Amino acid sequence: MSKASSMVLLRVGYRRWRAVALLTALLVGIPTATALAHGFGTSANPDHYVADSSYHTWAETESSDGEYYAMIGSWLAAINGQLRDRTDMSVGQQTYNTNTDVYWYVTPSVGTADATCVDFSSSLVCNQVRVRFNTTWAYTYSSAQRQQGACHEIGHSVGFDDSQPENNTGCMSGGGQGVLSSHEIGHINAQY
Repeated sequence: MSKASSMVLLRVGYRRWRAVALLTALLVGIPTATALAHGFGTSANPDHYVADSSYHTWAETESSDGEYYAMIGSWLAAINGQLRDRTDMSVGQQTYNTNTDVYWYVTPSVGTADATCVDFSSSLVCNQVRVRFNTTWAYTYSSAQRQQGACHEIGHSVGFDDSQPENNTGCMSGGGQGVLSSHEIGHINAQY
């Protein structure tokens, strides 16, 4: 058999294998690389609670003016421009108290950023989320990268886990521009 014939058979065999694998995955419900799925709420991740209501209050607890100004524009673009303006949720700024849904500050004691539910109820609902941004990251990364990070951490505060699909289109799955994808918005609107 010639080398060219071997290559044709190899390609045909690969295509058949890929078609069978895709069909099998669809029939048994295994997520595929093209499937749209996000870790949202406790059905996806037992320790990722949804927010307590469709009204999401926020506050900043930053003590440094420099760090406040480094992050506030990105935070506002994400929470107002994405959550308030593009979903069925409402948001409102308030002075921090124990009823604040999500609060943020900048600190050197975290990687890039993180979001942690600090008060959750037995009904698997998160009443308050703390978001921390790394000091060096807040000062040195671009505005677009900070907005992406803020959007991602705010997404955690309403119930998203880290997500891999969607070819990196939304802020929960690593997409650029700090925006929620239509699929992410669909999860939020279905919940709230």
